[in-house]
Parts: sequence; C-alpha cells; structure tokens
Amino acid sequence: MRSYWDYFDDIEIKFKILDLKVNTPIIELKYEDENLIIKDENDNLNGSFKDRSIGYQMARHIQQGETRFALSSSGNSAVSACYISRQYNVELQLFLSEQINSSKLNNIKELSNSKININLSNKPRSELIKFLNNNPDFINLRGSTDVYAPVGFKTISYELFEQVPEIDAIFIPCSSGTSSIGINQGFQELNIHVPIHICQTEKINSISKYFDVDFERKDTSLADAITDRVAHRKNSVVEIIKKSNGFGWVISDTQLMEDKEIVNNLLHKDYSFNSLLAFSGWRKAVKKGYNYKYPVLLFSGL
Repeated sequence: MRSYWDYFDDIEIKFKILDLKVNTPIIELKYEDENLIIKDENDNLNGSFKDRSIGYQMARHIQQGETRFALSSSGNSAVSACYISRQYNVELQLFLSEQINSSKLNNIKELSNSKININLSNKPRSELIKFLNNNPDFINLRGSTDVYAPVGFKTISYELFEQVPEIDAIFIPCSSGTSSIGINQGFQELNIHVPIHICQTEKINSISKYFDVDFERKDTSLADAITDRVAHRKNSVVEIIKKSNGFGWVISDTQLMEDKEIVNNLLHKDYSFNSLLAFSGWRKAVKKGYNYKYPVLLFSGL
C-alpha cells in the first residue's frame, strides 16, 4: 500500500514531514453466521483516525503560510493536533473540557511543548470563540467547519479499496459527520458505491435522528466522544446517507454494554465505547433486515 502522503499531490514535498502510521489493519470475523470486517483505526500513530484528518488539514494550512492554530476538542483531535504541531513547530492553543478523560489529558500534556498551550474550561467552545474573536490570525481547526478537514479521511476509502475490494457497506461512529463526508468522497473518487451508515448515541444524535426513531433521548452516554450537537455538516451527511442507501443509527448504553462483552469475547481486546458504536450500529442494522456480505465496521476514537 501507498503511504499517507502518496495520496496528496497538492501538498509540496517539503511539507510532507509527518511520519503518520496509516494502512491500519482489518480484522475479519463471523458473528451469528454474519460476516463482518473491522478496520481498526485505533492502530493509527496517535490512537484514532483524527491523525488522517488533522495531518492533511494542518499541512495544507502551513503550506499556505499559517503557523498559529486553535482547537476545542473532546480529546483525540487534541492528541493528534499536539503531535502534528510539534512536528511542524507551530503554535497551538487547545481548549479542553474540565471533564476530559484523564488518560487523554495525560497524553496531551506529554505531547505538549512551549508552543502548545492547554486551556481547561467548563465551556471550552465558548472560550475558543472568544479567543478567536480576539486573535483572528489563528486558524480554527474545528473539523465541522474547516474546508480541509474531510480530505484526510479519504485515505480510509483508498485503503479499504485494496483491503476489502468487495466492501458493500461501512458503519462509522459519528459526531460532526466530517469523517463520513471524507470517506464518501474517497469512494466517489474510486467510482464505487458503498452505503454509508453512521452511528450516534441517545445523548447526541443530531444526524441519526433523521433516520432512526427507535430510541429514547438520554442526558448521558458511555460513548463520550460523540459531542457535536450542532453538526454544521448535517445536511450534507443526511444527503450522503440517503444517496448511498445507508442509514443513521442511534445506539443505547444498554446495547453498548452488551456489545462490549461480545466484542471482548470475540477479539480478547478491550475497545472503547466510541469504537463499539460501529459494531452496535451493524447489529441494529442486521436486526432491521439489512443484509451485507462484506460490511466494514470502523473502530476509532473520535
């Protein structure tokens, strides 16, 4: 397989300095006589598919002369942004929730340097907006609004085209929908039709609620990285799902707990609830009558 940067002719050689680990593995399984394939994006260098998005995103901005960035994140985007900012030696302002997962915060602190500033707040997105209003020279790396954010996710499609040429559906844990847009763009460039299924929670279902009505709204969720209540890309994602003959699934904590035990028994590995959304969405789809021979379940932190 090609390396990450081989897919991007629009990035000059001198800006292709990141050694991002891509070509993540697939795991072929059978559960209750159904075939499924997991693409484990947790195997990326910094533990999630956010490396793919932010790698291209920052390289493109830096190529255009930008050197100052800001981001509000629930964790994994911040981890990727810290690593990439260090590699490019650029400035990064991070706005994180005071309730951020402690292990993610420790990772961020370990990756930080003098050019990376961590701001903890109970309203990180509001603090980010205030900061950007006072510092307009900083680029907002928010995935749901930055035009370059979906592009890096196309590499998932390119890899799957080689790994699973018969792919006939993909299930994606979804917050803002940025990854779904990028993955769909990749499939379109490859001229293959793949139904896009997104998986959200009973707490945050800003996109899936337009498809799935079989759920009860809740104030909490075990999948804590699904946080985007606004979903600026919502209309685009809904249209993609409809055109691809996919669906949007809303997953309960009860189902996540049940599926965690199933996956642990199948793989003898402990995956996060955010990753397990894809498995839960696939199981819900099977129960609703969807029948695929080569469905791919995207496992990743968000």
